Amino acid sequence: MAIQFYYHYLSPPSCVVWMVLKELGVEFEEKIIDLFQDEQKGDKYAEVNRRKQIPALRDGDMTLTESRSMAIYLCSKFEPADKKDKLYPRDFLEQTKFHELMMRDVDNYQTMLKYLNIDLVLEGKATSLVDGFLPKCEKILQEYDAILAKNEYIFGGHLTFLDYACAHTISTLKMSGYRGWDKYTNLKRWKQTLSKLPYFGQCVEDSAKTNADMYTLVLEKGLEAGFTEFLARK
Repeated sequence: MAIQFYYHYLSPPSCVVWMVLKELGVEFEEKIIDLFQDEQKGDKYAEVNRRKQIPALRDGDMTLTESRSMAIYLCSKFEPADKKDKLYPRDFLEQTKFHELMMRDVDNYQTMLKYLNIDLVLEGKATSLVDGFLPKCEKILQEYDAILAKNEYIFGGHLTFLDYACAHTISTLKMSGYRGWDKYTNLKRWKQTLSKLPYFGQCVEDSAKTNADMYTLVLEKGLEAGFTEFLARK
């Protein structure tokens, strides 16, 4: 039975796994969970993921509900052993370094969401960003830019799924209308490199633009009116 992948294209964690599947050429059964209909909160999906969050991945009797564990699982199972530049390292010490950066990116992503005030905005309880988090977000951009000053990619000198995760973390800031990108020349070069991947536009750039459009409408017009106009434009 084919792998079943439960996701939505506007979910950054979903898109990280989606890109791993595409890069590895793994066949999978697509299960789109409609976030706009709150399908992820329903009893049917709870049978897949009792946490009622996306993404989720099923492979036979194995069910995973955390995007990074899915990426590691897919790479470990499907990436050829003789492949030189792997999406996920096999050496123990390299894995340790990789995991450290991966966990750092989890923190960075949460900082971006705090700046966007995402939970309260999408609950209709706030209509503004939390400006105090902007310096922390810029520090994150500086951190990634410094890494990329020494390497073409985020880890190991070649493409890994950490590039996918970090690309989504950084793209999340676009929802705020941030305009200071020109200061980060290494980030710009890296994004240009990633943009050559055949799936990058669909999985990162299109997703980031759509999320930004939706978020801007909700900020400007409130939750109900903003979502109504956003859905009418789709």
